Amino acid sequence: MPRHPPRAAIIGVSGYGKIYLERLLHHAARGEFDVTAATVINRETEQAACTALEACGAMIYGDYHEMLEAQSGQLDLVLIPTGIHWHARMTLAALAAGANVLVEKPLAATVQDVRAIQETAPASGRFVAVGFQDIYLEDNLAVKRRLVGGALGRIRRIRGRGLWPRDDTYYARNDWAGRLQVGEDWVLDSPLANALAHFLNLALFLAGSTPAESAAPVAIEAELYRARPIASFDTAAIRVRTRPGVEICFYASHSCAETAEPELHIEGDDGTAVWSAVGGWIVRSGREGEAVLPARGETQARREMFQRVLQRLHDPLAFVCGPEIAIQHILCVNGAHAAGPIRDIPARFVETRRAGPRGPLQPVIADLGSQIGRAFSAGLLLHESGCPWAAPAAKLSLENFPIFPP
Repeated sequence: MPRHPPRAAIIGVSGYGKIYLERLLHHAARGEFDVTAATVINRETEQAACTALEACGAMIYGDYHEMLEAQSGQLDLVLIPTGIHWHARMTLAALAAGANVLVEKPLAATVQDVRAIQETAPASGRFVAVGFQDIYLEDNLAVKRRLVGGALGRIRRIRGRGLWPRDDTYYARNDWAGRLQVGEDWVLDSPLANALAHFLNLALFLAGSTPAESAAPVAIEAELYRARPIASFDTAAIRVRTRPGVEICFYASHSCAETAEPELHIEGDDGTAVWSAVGGWIVRSGREGEAVLPARGETQARREMFQRVLQRLHDPLAFVCGPEIAIQHILCVNGAHAAGPIRDIPARFVETRRAGPRGPLQPVIADLGSQIGRAFSAGLLLHESGCPWAAPAAKLSLENFPIFPP
């Protein structure tokens, strides 16, 4: 059992780290965490964060190795809201220092790194929770229990999509956005691995056969495209076949003129369930009738995520999104890249538009919302639905997927 209150540390307070820090300080103010330490590599630009941390009694370090060595055996939880290519190494280092971990999604860039965490965490006697915030919402867990209980009969297919425009500032915000590698470290940044990863992961979780597991992907068909000059892809359509026999079709883009908030459609033999980020759940079951659950929003999702991680510190049976769930998402991402290739959208289908009246210019794929809308409605990939620039999907078996690249 951890100390009361548990002792926590955070690595990184910039960018998305500000959100983790805000939640940590909130719980510290309630007496639910003792904030012991923080790693801040840019103290000169994060003076406000450092002042708030020091007011809690936290020691500030300039290097996470130094922090974990100094605090080894003294920490109950380490928060890791850093870049993708840092997740695995920092998680393993925190486990070695005797701490449990909450790491931002994805858990790691590659399946071999996730497997290393899967092997290390049980041996350390500590847990690793992954920041797929939507999976922690009680409404989503309640729907999952209904699905497992047969409310829709046998689940046949889940369709998901999300269009979130991102301009040049998004890709210039750090040294890994849109990259496949930083130096020799894999990143594999993309809409499927990062911004819209929550919803692909949620689809896999909802397809799982038991209340606390995700469906294992066994094969993938992937169409990967880019409209901007990046190493990775900014637009994708994938079809995943899972071990429970559920087909998952997922569509995502950052090179779009319009925003389409994420949504999932679940089709069963005896009903349907539709979830949207703005509308919540509508579950229509032939056996149980209709249920409506309003949207709770990402702020509430983060609150419930932190509450569940805090609960897990005191109850080893409390649910968190662990490596066994997170690896199914990484198998899809790695499988999509391994199947490849990433295709450039022909220039005649790409327009340059301004993000807002005075915003930066960004490339957008002409008529993309309509193209994805047709494919999504029919459960087809883009080339199957007649998209003029789409090419046949690359296919790959994910059975016994070894390492990335395979």
